[in-house]
Amino acid sequence: GFLSVAVFLRLPVLVKILLLISMATVYCLLIFVTHLPLFHCYDIRIGAVVPTEVLGVVYIVLFLLAVIAHGRQVEWTARLDFLWQCQANEEKQEMDALQESNRRILFNLLPAHVAKHFLDHQFRNN
Repeated sequence: GFLSVAVFLRLPVLVKILLLISMATVYCLLIFVTHLPLFHCYDIRIGAVVPTEVLGVVYIVLFLLAVIAHGRQVEWTARLDFLWQCQANEEKQEMDALQESNRRILFNLLPAHVAKHFLDHQFRNN
């Protein structure tokens, strides 16, 4: 259940945290309310030093923290990608405007057929 929330849901990190905490609470309640005799029986049979139900809760909490950290990292990376994409679009628009301005200046300085030949030759070299 935690992995499906971590990998497949594109939710904000706060919503994801609330969903994961509610899932972890349900799992812990299942361990301590309905399955506690099963854990005690297992502990008696293997002679466990640390009760298994406590280890189960510790594992759930550790996995919860790992999934929350992963969700935060994914959200941060998505925001950074969005900012980079916006910056790249702005730079592309500025480059297109500069190229158009240079083309107009070139057509104003040179005869049209010479400017066209120069621009065509420049694009072939690139």
